[in-house]
Amino acid sequence: RAKEAKNNYAISEEKEKLELAIMNLRIDVEGKGEKLTKEKPAAIFGSRLKLSDSGSGIYFAKVETTGTISNDEQNWILVPKENIFRNKPSELNFFVPDSLESETSYCIVIKSNYLSNNKVRKDFVEVISNPIMIM
Repeated sequence: RAKEAKNNYAISEEKEKLELAIMNLRIDVEGKGEKLTKEKPAAIFGSRLKLSDSGSGIYFAKVETTGTISNDEQNWILVPKENIFRNKPSELNFFVPDSLESETSYCIVIKSNYLSNNKVRKDFVEVISNPIMIM
């Protein structure tokens, strides 16, 4: 019984560590600050970022006038799989979708259930960037 409780604690603790690991993301846009240009490449660095299967993805969520993003994922713009040219655990590289509105702020939302190698979680972890201006 004690071993079972210890195992449950270890799993819970490990899950918490994994969720925090994906929170470490940095947008690298060649010294442009927090701006991205449509149809140009962008890179995101962090850990456990790799997109594994359907449901995983890089999304752009428009920042509303209230400073928040919509919770309705149907309003988010998914970066098409063919626009993603590097899908590594510590780095995602993609072309910024042309369908985004210029001179508009978006948050990048990454959803992934990647753990390591061929292992995935049952639940997805989601991380949201600070607002980024689209040029």
